[in-house]
Amino acid sequence: MTSDNFDIGELFMIGFNETSFNDELKDYLKNFPFGSVILFGRNLISFDQWQKLTSSLQEFRANQGKPPYIIAVDEEGGTVSRMPDDNYTFPGARALAQTNDNTLVNDCARAVGKILNYTGTNLNLAPVLDVNVTPVNPGIGIRSFATNAKTVADCALNFIEGLRAEGIFACAKHFPGKGDIVKDSHKTLPVCTSSEKDLQDIHIAPFKTAIAQKVPFIMSSHAVYPNLSKDNMPATLSYEILTGLLREKLQFNGLIISDDLEMGAMRECGEIHQTAYKSIMAGCDMILICHDKNKQVSTYNFLNKKYRNDPEFKKRCDESFKRITELKKNLPKPHREFPHKTKELIKLSAQKSIKCIKTDSLDIPVAKSIQSGKILLAGAKFRSDIEVEMIGRTPYEITDFYNYLKKYFNNIDLSYWDINPGEKTIKNIANTCFDEYSLIILCANNAILYPGQEKIIELFMDKYAQKTILLAVKNPEDTHVAGNAKNIILTFGYNKANIEAAGDFITQGPSI
Repeated sequence: MTSDNFDIGELFMIGFNETSFNDELKDYLKNFPFGSVILFGRNLISFDQWQKLTSSLQEFRANQGKPPYIIAVDEEGGTVSRMPDDNYTFPGARALAQTNDNTLVNDCARAVGKILNYTGTNLNLAPVLDVNVTPVNPGIGIRSFATNAKTVADCALNFIEGLRAEGIFACAKHFPGKGDIVKDSHKTLPVCTSSEKDLQDIHIAPFKTAIAQKVPFIMSSHAVYPNLSKDNMPATLSYEILTGLLREKLQFNGLIISDDLEMGAMRECGEIHQTAYKSIMAGCDMILICHDKNKQVSTYNFLNKKYRNDPEFKKRCDESFKRITELKKNLPKPHREFPHKTKELIKLSAQKSIKCIKTDSLDIPVAKSIQSGKILLAGAKFRSDIEVEMIGRTPYEITDFYNYLKKYFNNIDLSYWDINPGEKTIKNIANTCFDEYSLIILCANNAILYPGQEKIIELFMDKYAQKTILLAVKNPEDTHVAGNAKNIILTFGYNKANIEAAGDFITQGPSI
């Protein structure tokens, strides 16, 4: 591949704030011809608006005489969703794995693929292949299919194949695995202390399977792996990991894309134009800059100059440009029929994922005599202080669950608190009498990470365990801090489908 038709923008995937292809966005993309874009909740209002936006982008690109855009979203399902309507958000990875039905995983991925194809989106930055072996992992948790490599690999393959069947590219992330870290790379730079053997046998194993299945994209991890490389660099900047291991040893021939270079982990590694340069030299074919236009422009200008003056960098860019150009020849043509039956599949998968793991003092469904009494829904908000790009969305919340339960309970109250409640909240709970309630549904949201939640759970269980159902709405590891809880239900996600399935389960019993 000669560099005559090369533009450094082809190695970029950028985010923007607009919801329509207005003059400002048009001028920006004309002046800086980035080759790929990523859409977030802030860009998406409805499915038709989403489709119109992507159509306008591709029409502009064609008029510029350039190959089509790769248009990406993070549609993992569950807590990481870009769907503009929560009714179309599928259960996330851990919930799908709990169904023990690989065909259903494939069906769900196909349905996601149909929606993405309808909206003109051709790349899903999913699935997550991290094997979540660490319960207090703040950045992955239920975004992972499981705590063992085989389940992760099996589910991931079905997810990848489901997307492929609908013409959507999948991206396996985050190589070589973020399942054994205790810091979140959105905030800071984590270090994975797993041994080389555990990394190979557990964390890299699902990626090997995905590579054999010809997954087209792999995303790098912003974590340091001292037992994999001697350069003390996060994988995104490590030649040993991206080129030596992923490209050469594992023989991955697809596109390597960085995670967002604006994340906190990368800020600890230098200015963004420098980390962008280092990531490409390490082996990334495409760099992701999701938010700041000034950083996108400064990085573009810096790398453009590098390309003209640095022969080694030019060689690397030409290699990536060739891979990107070849992949763009196979972009799907969007279909225009919306898959309206998707809701039925979402409901089914949510129902199959609910797990009731303890009923020592209450039967499920809860007796009608109890349901007719006074009910309390209480717990932490369904949000997280490390939520992955929720800007622009108003996701399903505990207040929505309260309104949903009103169809079952005539007399229900609501009490909720922050995900990490302070001493004042804890004291108020300790001083409140809940004797009047015949049933308490207590929601725990990653209580294993937040001592304030753990204290409140202990307060309820000390006095009201017999009539309380502990509803772990995110990580199942909250059972580790559940104390003497007598009744426990796991939802594996606080998206609308999973939470409402839990409400149905409590009041009506298993649906399947």
